[in-house]
Amino acid sequence: MVKHAIVLSSEDWCEATSEGRVKIYDFEKPRRRGIRALGPGSVCVVQTKAGERPPRFYGEFDVVSVREIDAREFNDLADRGLIPTSHRLRHGERRWIIEFREYAVKVAKRDVDVRTSTSGKSISE
Repeated sequence: MVKHAIVLSSEDWCEATSEGRVKIYDFEKPRRRGIRALGPGSVCVVQTKAGERPPRFYGEFDVVSVREIDAREFNDLADRGLIPTSHRLRHGERRWIIEFREYAVKVAKRDVDVRTSTSGKSISE
């Protein structure tokens, strides 16, 4: 069974991705749990982080692969513009990434119907 997820990102990442430059979602903090459940065919809905504006559902992407990469590969992807970051990993550091192909912009709130087992309403409401 294919699993899906809601991921948090910055407005800058969302803008760069909607322009078609970015093809990688990277987790800023070390992650292990839940990531391996995602795979080809999974859909990730992107929600912006709280900041100057309230959080909003911004877009979605189809997962191609989920994997952990080393500092050399991360820095190479960042240099090629596939990861929009000025941060560089040091030797020995690792980071989980999600590679994706298609990115659809601005998911309407009414189109997101995510519920927990005990909720009466969609989480997006």
